[in-house]
Order: sequence, then C-alpha cells, then structure tokens
Amino acid sequence: MPKKMTSTKDPTRKPGVARHREIIEAAEALIREGISPRDLTLQAVATQASVPRVSLYYFFSSIEALLEVLYQRALNKMIGELGEIPDTSEWRVFIESVLDQTRKFYNTNPLEMALVLSPSTFSISNQTNRDYGQVLYKTMVNSIGLPKSQKLHQACDIGIEIAHAVWRKSFVEKGKVTAALHTQAKKVVLSYLESVLEQTERDN
Repeated sequence: MPKKMTSTKDPTRKPGVARHREIIEAAEALIREGISPRDLTLQAVATQASVPRVSLYYFFSSIEALLEVLYQRALNKMIGELGEIPDTSEWRVFIESVLDQTRKFYNTNPLEMALVLSPSTFSISNQTNRDYGQVLYKTMVNSIGLPKSQKLHQACDIGIEIAHAVWRKSFVEKGKVTAALHTQAKKVVLSYLESVLEQTERDN
C-alpha cells in the first residue's frame, strides 16, 4: 500500500463513514465528467456532494490529500483486476502480460486512467511506481526464479516508471493508451530489464 504523503483522517463512526464516502464519490464523479485532477478543488467537490466545504477539512487537509486517496483506490482496483499471472518461467512473457493487462485496465477504466496518468498526480505516482515495482520484483524472484538482487529490485521500480512515462504521454496526447505507444513502452522496458539482468549476471 502506498505510504500517505499528505494528511487524511479515516472516519470511524457511521455518519463519518457515510460523509467520507459521499465526498469520495463526488470527487470521482467530477473526474468522470471530464474535470482534470489538476483542476479539481475542494469547493467543487463540496458543491457536488452538497456538503459545506469546511466539512471536507475534517477528512482531508488539502485537495492533494483527497487526490492521494483517490489515487490509492485506483491502484488497489487496478491490482485487484489484473488477471492471473501466466504460468511461465520466462520473465519477458510475465512482464509483457502485466503491461498488456495494465494497458487494458486503463483503457476500460477512464476514471482510474485519469487519476494515475494525469500529470497533476505525478508526485503521488512516484511512490506508487515503487509499490508496483515491488510486486513485480517479488513475482520475478518467487514465481519465475530469478535470483534476489538489489539491482533487479531497483530495475523493476524504474521499469514501471518508464512504462508510466510513455503511457502518460499517450494519455495526454490521445486520451488513451494507444497500441503504438504501448508497444514502444514494452520494448523500452524489456530492453532495460534485459540489460540489468545481463549486467547482474556478469557481475556474479
């Protein structure tokens, strides 16, 4: 789970839980209607939720705190909806499958795509790339059988950052992750990981 970088307060009582959910759903509705996360404001969310703006500050210290919660929800949904990991000992097949499934998720979930690939959430995505990279690293070691290596761990983090940089370019320019740029992302990520693995093998 990504580490919280901003101040949020999780509700514990039923009225607070309900209000918190209303605020989250209002923010998501605005983004679905076409408002960029960059342009989202607490006032707009309060108006959409039909609640006083001051009530939002009980849960979120800023719009960035609210966006971080939305981003974490998007990440959890994305990981939860990824298909089964292919039964393979070939790391390239695994990486391609994960990248293909991630692209499919983005293109069929506009809300989550806007949250993750919007330039305004770039600072939040840095931590999330590391969390996603951690999942890849553990799978490549535990399921595929690659040797544990700090270099491989770091490479998985960077590989996901590379993919998201290309996907973000596609989203900003085309509003979706196009086949052409996705192919480019896969090629660069696979080439990068291969170079790291080759260097690690030589060092050993």
